[in-house]
Amino acid sequence: LAAAAGLLLCASEGKSSSVDGAYVHVDGKGNLILSIDGQVKSTYALPANAYTASIMVVKQEGTYKVFYKGVYPEITQFKLINFQGEKMDCGIIGFGNFSRVMAEILQNFFSLYCYDTRTIYEIPQYVHRATLEEVTSKDIVILSIPVQYLEKFWQENAHLLNKNLNGKIFDVCSVKVKPLQLAKKYLNPDIYYMGIHPMFGPMSTKDSGAKGQNIVVCPPENLRPFDKKVIRFLQEELCLNVVKMTADNHDKEMALVQGISHFIAHGLEDLSPQVSAVATKGYNKMLEMYQMFIHDSHDLFVTLENENPYAKAMRQKFIDSLLRIEKDLEDLEQKKADN
Repeated sequence: LAAAAGLLLCASEGKSSSVDGAYVHVDGKGNLILSIDGQVKSTYALPANAYTASIMVVKQEGTYKVFYKGVYPEITQFKLINFQGEKMDCGIIGFGNFSRVMAEILQNFFSLYCYDTRTIYEIPQYVHRATLEEVTSKDIVILSIPVQYLEKFWQENAHLLNKNLNGKIFDVCSVKVKPLQLAKKYLNPDIYYMGIHPMFGPMSTKDSGAKGQNIVVCPPENLRPFDKKVIRFLQEELCLNVVKMTADNHDKEMALVQGISHFIAHGLEDLSPQVSAVATKGYNKMLEMYQMFIHDSHDLFVTLENENPYAKAMRQKFIDSLLRIEKDLEDLEQKKADN
């Protein structure tokens, strides 16, 4: 293995070895740390109870492949962890609730920088505060801005993104047609751009994380080389279920999937649904949905309902259905009274 790959290094907690300037160890906090020539290049946060491990690291074509075996139940065989010798810089514009989830997921793969027009009082230690000029110059730039504010952002700051000719720009908005239209309008066409919609958030990742959850990507019909890299990264590194869709098909489907479900949750708010001793499974599912959505930001709700071009018609269809059901019940009651 060493002869084929270039170098082999084994270590365990409290013990380490160095080969050709590469050094790997697990620190006392359960972080797997890779150093090159005395400088920390990458860290990987292991599960909280993973304080003892066997490690192999192989360098091949500039990538450090670390094979890790812990003593905790989740990993009984060696797990492959890829480290790039140098982490890419990733700038996040807008640091709300979802951006915090996203940063936690991405911390092992990128050096993270964030900017928000609002004052951010607390940020995780693995995220660096930065100016807008700094964030827009990074290798990866993620727009995590509510869609209703997105055009104003582009009008005022497109010149910054257009300076970053080698940058890769993404948006993680909950609707896709409008963000892609704005990017086409304001962004230099030679700069890479892709719309992405992670189908999870703070509540749905709170207990079990994001692994296995859905993420929608909206690349061109003919995939570009970097599109393939992004999809592979999402699937293999983040363990997400990638769904490729056009922006238009995404918004049509989201008008029902998110538009109506969030609309129902907000409609339940005045009823203040609570845990009940006589609850049915159906009621508990409804309560679970209500509790998941009601804590989302108002900006997200406005995005889903007002910025999706198909949401208003879907809501009207749903309201018409409720009115018809109510009328049917009233008609039955009137027939009963007449008899």
